[in-house]
Amino acid sequence: MPIDKSQIKLAPKTPGVYFYKDDNDKIIYIGKAINLYNRLNSYLQKNIDEKTKQMLFCSKTISWQETETNLEALILEANLIKKYKPHYNIKQKDDKSFIYIYITKEDFPRVFLDRPNKLQAKSYKSCLSAGRLKASFGPYTSTQEARLAYKILRKIFLFRDSPDSKFKLYQKKVKPCLFYSLKLCSAPCANFINKIDYNKSIKNLINFLKGNKKSVIKKLQGEMKEFSKNQKFERATETRNAIFALNHIHDTALIKNDFEANINTDSNPNDIRIECYDISNLPAGRQVLAKYAVGSMVVFTNGKPNKNEYRKFKIKSVNGANDIAMIKEVLTRRLAHTEWAMPGLIIIDGGKAHFNIAKNTVSKYNLSIPVVAVAKGPKRDKLDIYSDNKLDVDIKIIEQARNEAHRFAITYHKKLRGKQFIK
Repeated sequence: MPIDKSQIKLAPKTPGVYFYKDDNDKIIYIGKAINLYNRLNSYLQKNIDEKTKQMLFCSKTISWQETETNLEALILEANLIKKYKPHYNIKQKDDKSFIYIYITKEDFPRVFLDRPNKLQAKSYKSCLSAGRLKASFGPYTSTQEARLAYKILRKIFLFRDSPDSKFKLYQKKVKPCLFYSLKLCSAPCANFINKIDYNKSIKNLINFLKGNKKSVIKKLQGEMKEFSKNQKFERATETRNAIFALNHIHDTALIKNDFEANINTDSNPNDIRIECYDISNLPAGRQVLAKYAVGSMVVFTNGKPNKNEYRKFKIKSVNGANDIAMIKEVLTRRLAHTEWAMPGLIIIDGGKAHFNIAKNTVSKYNLSIPVVAVAKGPKRDKLDIYSDNKLDVDIKIIEQARNEAHRFAITYHKKLRGKQFIK
């Protein structure tokens, strides 16, 4: 491989965008990463596909650009792919199959996600031909991450996404739709916000999507002062919340799991990544084999087990049979792996105490991941569920994940215990 491996050693362990360049210093591929060092090292593995091997063969140098968060890396990647049109980005995927964020040119602009080929085929065609598109951003190479980013941005900038027909219908009823109560829209349909203020928010969204986060924050700070001065305290509060959110976009915490369990407006809640944990340990008093205590992590995506994502943990810091401390250790070690995809829901096999330690551990990482603890009731005929959230996830999937984590932990525990007798 023409790339000098020593180049990769210089890469930082931060989010950002990386560039592969050919002999003429021309960018031939752009990618993004939560951890630039880990991502670039992954290209050294032997099991990469043929297209990637070809790209690496044509590469001479690597460079990168750091960002503060993974969300900003996603946005920067899309902007740079649009600007440079690298050969291997376009070759790997037809440009029309990428997804874009579109913003319409109206009194109250609409913001929505779509693909160019679908855009042409739908009613948006008239929108394009009439010059009613204000802006478009993309291409986003990952549909899943683009949708997650869209959800985050909607919570910050409170824009509408309803088609014109529905928007006009709401205006006649003068009653906001569900998205207003979920704090995902400022309800221009019900005249809860005027055209000037709404378009200020859209302008800030556009600037953010262009990669100008710092200037957006500065602009919002000025707007917040103006709202307070004019005694528009509700708008001042909304703006303050937007500033806080932009200052605290916590990398994978938001880009990978901005799924509050009680807010699932346009997707099946069972489609989120669910991680379930269990501990397998010997009862108190049998300390001879205490060192073989283990923890398991099983993953469900699209409501089904994803065994490639399962992980096993050998307990290292806890002496004796202390499941609570073990759960804390396992979660702490797991959350330190920022290169792993983050879950939209964490399930713990256990009771109230297990729930509390898991919730506290997650909160120390400033993550907004809902936590659930689930245990068989005293009569073993029902599940006792502990959670601070109103769950909108099929109870059968919760039970299935719990049983699978239990099975996986016991299997690993028995394997380790068996080894001590094979000497």
